[in-house]
Amino acid sequence: MVVFAIFILVSAVLPVYAQSTLLLQDKCAEGAKHFVERLDSVAKYNSHYNKKLDQCFIRVGFYFGQTKENVELGNGKTTTLKHPQFGVALYNVFDSKMHGKCTYSGMEKQECWLGNTKCNTIDDFEKLIRPYMEE
Repeated sequence: MVVFAIFILVSAVLPVYAQSTLLLQDKCAEGAKHFVERLDSVAKYNSHYNKKLDQCFIRVGFYFGQTKENVELGNGKTTTLKHPQFGVALYNVFDSKMHGKCTYSGMEKQECWLGNTKCNTIDDFEKLIRPYMEE
């Protein structure tokens, strides 16, 4: 009899928990949409409500344009190289706190960090933010 009562109680609570998680995910997605509207140069973004941390995170990809560099080829000839400037950042949607970023100019890393951890590459950064964006 006690087992049956516990089953009924758990069965009643689980749908409410699932509904509240879906509502938080929807609130996170809507907040992320408004967050991105305030930023410039956003190329792509995705948001995630992290149940474990009870926070909404957004991974934002930026494209800042190109820098130009004139390079001498010899014999008086030059060419112009164009270097894309881009980056990725992780924010908390509702307090706008940046948790980390990784930026490049061409193939040269400008800065790359998450919290107190330095990154060597954008792939390292993506691995570090995975727990924020998947749990």
